[in-house]
Amino acid sequence: PARLARGGPPGGPGRLGVGNGKGLGPAGRTPVLKGRVLRWLVQKKEVLAFVQARPAEGGAGALVVLLRPA
Repeated sequence: PARLARGGPPGGPGRLGVGNGKGLGPAGRTPVLKGRVLRWLVQKKEVLAFVQARPAEGGAGALVVLLRPA
């Protein structure tokens, strides 16, 4: 299941964990959802940056997203 956790200093950028999983699509058994999530994130003005999560945070099955302050 996907888990979301948001944090960060008050007034500073927020941090969001996105569990996208490692699901493989039928076409050549390549990841599908992660690519779609990445394409969606680059379109959002609220997103400052994102990276693959560290192994302890989900590794290849998760992303860490840095959000603009509200």
